[in-house]
Amino acid sequence: MKIGFIGAGRVGRSLGQDLHRKHFNVIGYYSKTLDHAEEAVAVVGGVAFKSAEALVKACDFVFLTVNDDAIQSVVNLLLTISMRFDDKIIAHTSGVHASELIAPLFEKGASGYAIHPLQAFASVEQALKLLGQTVFSVEGTGLTHTDGQPIASTPSAQKVIDLMNRADYEHFVMLAEDKALYHAAAVISSNYLVATLDFALSQFEKIGCDQRFAMKALFPLIQGTIDNIDRLGTVDALTGPIARGDVHTVEKHLAKLSGEDVVLYKALGRRTLALADAKGLSRTLSDQLLNRLKED
Repeated sequence: MKIGFIGAGRVGRSLGQDLHRKHFNVIGYYSKTLDHAEEAVAVVGGVAFKSAEALVKACDFVFLTVNDDAIQSVVNLLLTISMRFDDKIIAHTSGVHASELIAPLFEKGASGYAIHPLQAFASVEQALKLLGQTVFSVEGTGLTHTDGQPIASTPSAQKVIDLMNRADYEHFVMLAEDKALYHAAAVISSNYLVATLDFALSQFEKIGCDQRFAMKALFPLIQGTIDNIDRLGTVDALTGPIARGDVHTVEKHLAKLSGEDVVLYKALGRRTLALADAKGLSRTLSDQLLNRLKED
């Protein structure tokens, strides 16, 4: 299998390096900026292609590792190539978009997939360390599933699953219509976690602590909570005033918060209350808390 990458950013370079060190045949990279492609092949090896057409002709598995907004323009570029794409696999790595973005290439004979690593690619170095623990979602031509287990009904689909297995990438198969919910879950667990922690840090700043010290103070609590969720699940890991039904503590919080902080606290509180209810909080205390946490 000859693998090429269109896009030489963090995702493309991370996947290329990882596949190369696992002895896959990574042919090279094409990027709008030749320097970026050359930087990638300096590590991975292969060719820094001067055109997308040259890369596609040389490869039978092409990853589109560009940002989400650029996928359509890359597909449009590939449509201008005067050749058939029979037996070629084109896969983008977007979390939110389904493989339907590649559908225009089907008339040329290509098979299309969305292969998304559920990871934040802050840097190539960090990504390479985490790829062994990363779960991938896979969706596309000839792929269905039973309880997330892949069923490949076409040769190209089997090649995709074989690549994932040989690379030792834990993965699950999903349906195209579920991509938006999947991506929302990823955003909530990553980006919204960052925003929630920023919300907490801002309260420390109000009592005179700078953000660096506040993070040092809060991090053991954050890490312990994540460990508890991993070990116990969200319901049993829940602690704190809402889990205990401590109405007066919640009232004290609300009395000190103002503006948008109150709105966010109440929204998070209502979601937390649902977990507390599942954990067995009494109906009386739950109703009292809900009354304090309702929208104004």
